[in-house]
Amino acid sequence: MADERGLEGRDPYDLQDAECARLDARLAGLDEAAWAAPSGCEGWSRRDLAAHLVAVEEYFSACLDGTVADLMARYAETGAASLDDFNAAGVAAAGDATGPELLGTWRERNALNRAGFRANDGRDIDTSVGAYPARLQAFHVAFEYAIHADDADAPVADGEVDARQDWLAGVARFALTEIKQDVSVDEADGRFLVRQGDNEAEFSRDAFVAGVAGRSGDDDQATDLLDLGY
Repeated sequence: MADERGLEGRDPYDLQDAECARLDARLAGLDEAAWAAPSGCEGWSRRDLAAHLVAVEEYFSACLDGTVADLMARYAETGAASLDDFNAAGVAAAGDATGPELLGTWRERNALNRAGFRANDGRDIDTSVGAYPARLQAFHVAFEYAIHADDADAPVADGEVDARQDWLAGVARFALTEIKQDVSVDEADGRFLVRQGDNEAEFSRDAFVAGVAGRSGDDDQATDLLDLGY
């Protein structure tokens, strides 16, 4: 069973709003050279990151509309067969659109989707794994927005860092134990002990979040235990 410690008392819709505001402010301030600069997503520029954001909003719209199967089928026709394939296809779909153009499209879709998640609180929505609670999906989505805000080097005020990392760690633990059901995570004194069979490792809070987000760099153990491919 997924470990929901760290989600209690949190509003995933407010978390989405905060991270999207952070992303928007960062991307809106980029000049042409900054759009072309590398992002924290390996192999992607910040313009590519914006193209990905537009594509994931298409998926979130399908979740809210109940048309995920149709969207997946459309992408499969392009030859996409894995998450990496779908992500690459989403970026390619942006064609020659500029960073500012992509930001404008993302803003429109994102505002509608955030409102849609709020409106469906307490209900199930469509996802790639079938019907799923909108509230829990909203936590996954907030986590993705936050990781991509970091990928874009969006600043976080010093007074917000600890609280932000705490909720990210809570969502990371939930996502990890939901997807890898043979994994357990115990936290003590800001350290996260992760066990999967005979394999176990201890991580700082920040390293734990980075590992689940797929941002562990060359740490093979973190990648094996934690990486979910966000």
